[in-house]
Amino acid sequence: MKYIKNPIIETSTVEEQLKDTSYALDGLMVQPSWEALKDMKEIYPTQVADFAVAQKIADLPAFWWWVPQALKRRESIINAIKTCFKKKTHKYGIQVPQNMDQLLAPSNTQGDEK
Repeated sequence: MKYIKNPIIETSTVEEQLKDTSYALDGLMVQPSWEALKDMKEIYPTQVADFAVAQKIADLPAFWWWVPQALKRRESIINAIKTCFKKKTHKYGIQVPQNMDQLLAPSNTQGDEK
């Protein structure tokens, strides 16, 4: 990874300054930083809960009271999405094809063709 150039010191013309500045923004290096647990819990609750379970720290006082709730909420969201997907596979009791292969394949299961 390349380091950022100083566009003011190393360039002489305005065009070069603009070019170097855009390069500096593209090659910007981000330093890792510590984030507060309360902020991470607000933004990424299920990911933090999964991390706590994976690291076996879910029974610590900072986690034990909200990790089970976050995991249950995730499971309920996943189940709701699965239910919506199942509703789209059938319409009026007839199976709706999901891709072109299913659409073009001859099917006697519907009772339409003989």
